[in-house]
Order: sequence, then C-alpha cells, then structure tokens
Amino acid sequence: MQTGPPSRRAFAGHDLRPEGPTAVHGHKLRFPSLRAGATSSPPTPQSAPSTLSFIEVGPQRIQRLGVGEDGEVREVGEPGLGTGQKEAWSGESAGPLGPARSFLAGLFLPKDWPDSVTPDYLEYQLWTLPTHVTGVMSHALATTSMLQAVGIDAGPGGAAGASAAIKWISKDGIGALGRFAVSARFASVFDEDPRRWRLAAEAVTTLGLALEIATQAYPGHFVLLAGGGNLATAVGHGLGHPCFRVIQTHFAAKNNVGDVSAREEVWGVGAQLVGLGASVALLRALESAHATPGVVLAWVGIQAAHVTLRAAALSRLAFPWPNRKRAAALVAAHICEGRVPAIREVNRGESALALPPGDVALGCTLGEALAAGAGRDLAALCATYSAEAYLLTRHSGRCWVVLRQRAGAHDALRALWQAAWLEAHPGEGEAAGLRAMQAAFPDFQRQAEAQGWVLGDSLLGQGPTRLHDAE
Repeated sequence: MQTGPPSRRAFAGHDLRPEGPTAVHGHKLRFPSLRAGATSSPPTPQSAPSTLSFIEVGPQRIQRLGVGEDGEVREVGEPGLGTGQKEAWSGESAGPLGPARSFLAGLFLPKDWPDSVTPDYLEYQLWTLPTHVTGVMSHALATTSMLQAVGIDAGPGGAAGASAAIKWISKDGIGALGRFAVSARFASVFDEDPRRWRLAAEAVTTLGLALEIATQAYPGHFVLLAGGGNLATAVGHGLGHPCFRVIQTHFAAKNNVGDVSAREEVWGVGAQLVGLGASVALLRALESAHATPGVVLAWVGIQAAHVTLRAAALSRLAFPWPNRKRAAALVAAHICEGRVPAIREVNRGESALALPPGDVALGCTLGEALAAGAGRDLAALCATYSAEAYLLTRHSGRCWVVLRQRAGAHDALRALWQAAWLEAHPGEGEAAGLRAMQAAFPDFQRQAEAQGWVLGDSLLGQGPTRLHDAE
C-alpha cells in the first residue's frame, strides 16, 4: 500500500491525519456522505417473492416475519415457540405478572442478565438492599442528634430538631429520586462512552450549583432554587458515579479494583483537605470585603477552572476497547492507510463532546433494513451473507445492519468495516464491500491486537433486536 504526504481529516469525532492521496485495491479513497435517498443496487438480480421466514426478537417483543407478494416485510403469524424459549429469547416473563416482572428486571438488572454478570450478583444485591434502608434510617437518627446538639431543640421531645431533620432528609430524598431516574434510564450507556457522560455530569452539576448560588440573590425563591439545585446536583452525581466506576475498573490492570479504589480515596482526600483550607481562606477574605457579588464571581472562576481541569484529565484516558467512535476511527484508518492506530493515538484524537456516528444503524429490525418493496431480494441477501452473522443493506443515506442471534463484538466490527468501505466506494455494491471486508478483516484484527486493542470487549451501542432463522 502506497501513501503520500499527510492530510488532515475529521472522522466520527476524531482528528485523524490519514496519508493521502491513498490507494487501496487500486482505488483512490474519498469519504463522502451517502446521498440522502440513494439506494444501492442489490447484490444479485431481483428474485421472486421470498418464502423465507424469520423470528425477530427485541426488548419484550418476539414475532415471526415473512415477505408478502408486494415485497414488504410483515408479521406472518405466531412465532411458534414454547414459553421457556420465548422467555429466553425476548426476556419477557410469562403469566399475568409477566410485563411487570420484565419491567422490574430491566430496571434493576444489568443488560443481558444473567450472562453479563457473575452468578452471585443477584443474591448479593438482594441481601444488600435492606442494608441501604437501615443505613438511611441510622443516618437520619444521627442527623437529628447533631441538630439537637447545636441548639435546634424545642422542649423535651426535641420536636424542632426532629422537624429540621425531616426537612433535611426530604431534601436528600428529592436528590435520591433524581439519581434513581438517571441510573434507570441511562444504565446501559456509561460503559460505552464514560468520557462524554462524565462531562455531561459536570454540566448538570454546574447548573445545580448555579441555582444554589442564586438563592443569595433571590431569597424569596429559596425553596424553588434550592430544591432545583439539589435535584440537578443529584442527577449529576447519578451520571458521574457510574463513569467513575468504569474508569476505576479500566485502571485495574491486574483485577486489583479494591487497591485502585483505595488509592483513589487517598488522592481524593488529600485534595479535599487542600480544598477545604483554601475555601476557609477564601470565605474569610470575602467576608472581610463585605462584597456579595464577589461570591458569585469567585464561584464562576473556580467552577470554570474545575470543568476545564476535568476535561483535561478525561482526555488523558486511553481505553483499549473500541466504542462506536473509536471503532469508526480504527476502520477508517485501516481502509485509508492500511494501518491500525495505537490506543493512545485514537484516544487522544477522540472528542468527548462528539456524538457517536449515526451513518450505520447497528442492530436494526429487518423492516428497517429493507427499503420499500426490497423484501423480494431477501433470499439473495441471505445467500450473500450466509457466512456472516449479520445482513447489511444501504438506503436513505445510511447502512442498515441486522444482527443475527449469534452475532458478537467481532461480527459488529466486521459490519462497521464493511460500512466504512462502502462509504469510501459509493459506486460499489454490498457484495463488493463484503468481499473486501472478508479479505482485509484478518489483517485489521491482527494489527489491532498487536497494538493492544481488546476487540472482544468492544461496546458499539448496537440496537437490541436480533434475528433468528425460523424452523
């Protein structure tokens, strides 16, 4: 493969400098976007309506699909599965309480449970749950005692102390609801892009602190501002804490998470002591100056420095597993330059604020993958991809990837490589892209593993739908 002088190009949130002009398989590579509405030619001539049928499994959904005479994909009857197989495939529990059980399982259990965790996970959580309840109650009583000790007491019963404690606990309860909602809604996304979500946590926390700072200027709206600020900071904590866990686990190269966590406490407590001392000195200076606006200005400057330093720290992380943005950079560099970049190079070029590329719908439904009337070509499409664990089509300016049930991380990467090759060769069809991928992917995998990339741990944000061949 021949390369020339470097040129600069942005790809999927990364700042890459591929060699150019570049020749791969005799073609000069360009990376234009697919034209909206453009549909690639089918891999084989149009065939008669397919008699194939599939069972499509999604979240709490399972259906048998076939192709009608008009070439449209539609439901063609009952899946014909036993109760146990339905539960195993779709995750939906049978019986009158099935939907409720499925909802609670999706809320409290990790994605792909029980295969995604160790066998002792659920038993540990069930025993830990009551300890959270007793812990909150114990801290509530301790808070009441401290409030009474500093003089918040109105008689023998300590009614004022208890009332103040109840209000304080209620404030914490609002924050807990915010953390609960965030954890339930975003639980599956923190592993894929902890950098972006950690910065999102900083943004939400900054909003919450700004509302709390505003109580000084608008004391008449104290309850509204303080409540909103507490909720926002709690949501920020709910976003940031899972990312912190992901980063700690990343650091534990020898399965020494406990040691890494303990050292993190040492770093944090040391910095906290310095921060407390600096805060006391700053507050005394502001108090002697009697300048209320000075508090606001000081907070703005300190918080801006805080967020800037956080972003700088996150940019130093070098995750060895591909997410969607890093995978896009890897396959682009391999197609464009014939090489796989190093872990640190890709991580340093990754933009934490950039969204994952949306040009490939990974894990879509069969109906989404087939353009109007294209179901007639389903048999030819399945024959073309008979050796792969996915089906890939192009229409409406995107690549659509249907994942079979057996598809794993390597299969998703193969689909992304093919999609990137097709984007670089807009005049070629899916069959040509498939042949190019099958020829080049072993080299891509070899180079990636030599650089230290852990391809088997790829987190590519694919959709939950999977396709089974109907018996």
